[in-house]
Amino acid sequence: MKFLFIGTTLRSLENLGSAPDELQARGHGVLSLLYPLPGDKTHESPLLDQNPRFQLLRHAFTTPQPYMESVRSEPFLQELAERVEQFNPDVIVLAVNTLPFAQLRSDLQGRLTRRRLWVGFQHGLVQRWGETNLHDTCDVFLTFGERDRLRLAPTKRARSIAVGFPKLDRLAGMPVSSEPFLIYATDARAEAIKPVAALLAELERETGLPVYIRNHPVSKGTYRSSVRRPRDPRLLTLVEAEDPIPALARCSAVITHYSTLGVEALALGKPLVILPLDEALDTFPGLPGLAASLDTPAVMRALHAARTEDDQARQVLRDIVGPDLFHHSMALAQVLEALAGDDGPHDAGTPSLPLRLGVNFAFDEGKRSFWVHGFVLSDPPASRVVLRYQGEVLGQAELAHRRTDLETAFPEYGFVYSGWRLSCDLAEWPAGVLDIEIQDIAGGTSHHRSQIRLPMPV
Repeated sequence: MKFLFIGTTLRSLENLGSAPDELQARGHGVLSLLYPLPGDKTHESPLLDQNPRFQLLRHAFTTPQPYMESVRSEPFLQELAERVEQFNPDVIVLAVNTLPFAQLRSDLQGRLTRRRLWVGFQHGLVQRWGETNLHDTCDVFLTFGERDRLRLAPTKRARSIAVGFPKLDRLAGMPVSSEPFLIYATDARAEAIKPVAALLAELERETGLPVYIRNHPVSKGTYRSSVRRPRDPRLLTLVEAEDPIPALARCSAVITHYSTLGVEALALGKPLVILPLDEALDTFPGLPGLAASLDTPAVMRALHAARTEDDQARQVLRDIVGPDLFHHSMALAQVLEALAGDDGPHDAGTPSLPLRLGVNFAFDEGKRSFWVHGFVLSDPPASRVVLRYQGEVLGQAELAHRRTDLETAFPEYGFVYSGWRLSCDLAEWPAGVLDIEIQDIAGGTSHHRSQIRLPMPV
């Protein structure tokens, strides 16, 4: 059998642990194709020259946006298809599978000469489950643990397996110390920079410890700390090195948002503080070190809890990766081997949940236009709402955001994009009913059609 792994950086493949090596040792063909993020140093790694199992798809982009757009471009897809055909794998494993990579499988349709088994592997704690559930990304999806497997929509959950987090295997038996410095693993978004930079300066004052910054691969060099404490040049080099684990093993605590570095920190027994930005509540619910806000007192309380409530932190780690922290690489290799030998169909499961639709109206003062907003919960997940009056399209809207209230009320649907909103301009106020149609990702298949009575403006 032949296995092709597609990722962005060498680090993106680390989540797989030594599973590719294990497959190769068992006599299978293995190749990794990498499309590095702008600014990443994967292309400088000596591993690319030393091991023909790794190949680069090169580009000249220096910023994320054109890089992201290129993934669905004709030149990239043509080159990728040629590489796939040349290696001729039986299984394609997407180590990175959210946008823009979520649609690689459909984008390559018609470019590949035979059917392959597509396997998605959870590439991080922030998987963007709405995208994963929306797109037909793979035949089988592999998650770290059962907690995240339940975030898949039911029809996708039926063809998913929790395999653990092989990346942690190399931490088994690693020497750990607690030296007087903190590490902050940064967030990639610009809006977090100013408030967090101010917070880090305050933390240095409150703790008396220097905070060393490890920048996100997409935004290296973005964060600049207001230095209050002297820096050890050797530690600075260690923290900024390609491999973050030696620095994690020596620090006294780790601060981040939702990085997988947080999972590694927990596995090394480090106090972990999570700043409450975006998906932090999804990725580390129940963590003692989950800060209530970015205020310095709140973060200091979280740091104290992270240092004293070890049992609860270990439970959160087990929720993420399962009961066994280490030795997942062998299990992943066995799962991939079994999937490759399974010639049966990998169709979506049979929908078993009812469609739930919510619709609300809001009128403007001129009463010649109105807003319609609401939600759709369905399995498989829908992607678009189309509103018609007497056969004419008034407007359409994508299901573009999650509704955490609905995820709490109806957890059986998974983490899906369910909220929608659109505006309709009218020359004449309609009487009677509106037709609402729920469509799939292609926009061509109707999940459901309903009629809703349009209220008169008051």
